Amino acid sequence: KFPVESDMKREGQIDCRTRSQTYVERNPKLDSVWRIDIVKVSSHDLRVFFQGYPAASIHSSQSLDRIRSLMMYSEVAGVEQYIDVIYPNSKIPSINVQKWLNGEREASSEVVVDIGSFPIGTQLRFVTFMNSFENTNIYRFVGLRLKHDRMKTPVAVMQSWHDRHQRISIHYKEEYDNYEKNKVTCFDGNGLGDLVHYDLTRVGWSRVKIRLFHVRDTVIECELNLPPMGRDLDQTLQVIVANGASLLYLNESRLSVPC
Repeated sequence: KFPVESDMKREGQIDCRTRSQTYVERNPKLDSVWRIDIVKVSSHDLRVFFQGYPAASIHSSQSLDRIRSLMMYSEVAGVEQYIDVIYPNSKIPSINVQKWLNGEREASSEVVVDIGSFPIGTQLRFVTFMNSFENTNIYRFVGLRLKHDRMKTPVAVMQSWHDRHQRISIHYKEEYDNYEKNKVTCFDGNGLGDLVHYDLTRVGWSRVKIRLFHVRDTVIECELNLPPMGRDLDQTLQVIVANGASLLYLNESRLSVPC
């Protein structure tokens, strides 16, 4: 762990300061890539993530709804900076703000969003908080489940931690399957954190590809190809977020996929 300090200033004065410890293995170098996620969870509350790990929960005395523009600055000269703004949409169900700020899991074991089918060329973009670093025996997952057969999840993206090693994999899962069955491991290492951004794309009849991106130039991809999956993905589906994971963003788009 190493310390992170988060400040909120108003008219040049510190309105709120939070110190925390993150789980990053070593101090990031000044010339390395730093990723900071700032999630607005209410009109007065922010949650800050550094390199994908929780860094601070900040309560502002002033309404955050008054913010009209964003600007980045650095005390280090010549630093490239990028801002990506992701707006919420009606697909995302509400969460308990206080529990989320405190790092608690929702009392409900799952969150479900109806999406229809998942035809070839469709891409789903997710931002999820898997929240599993200190729960090494628990698999957090986000999946596409059959609406009319809840025993079957044709695609499940799972995260677990094993001796401080983060493992993210894509599965074809039926209710009583062992987690090691019908899976492809996409990432096994350190550095992505519990706040994960990824795309899930159906690239063929029975082929689904996942792309994990920690920062803009990250390319971590893997593909699951199982014949039974093709039939299932043409059925009516639901996005299921289970075992305490949180769904922060979900968007659907259509891509041009070569035959």
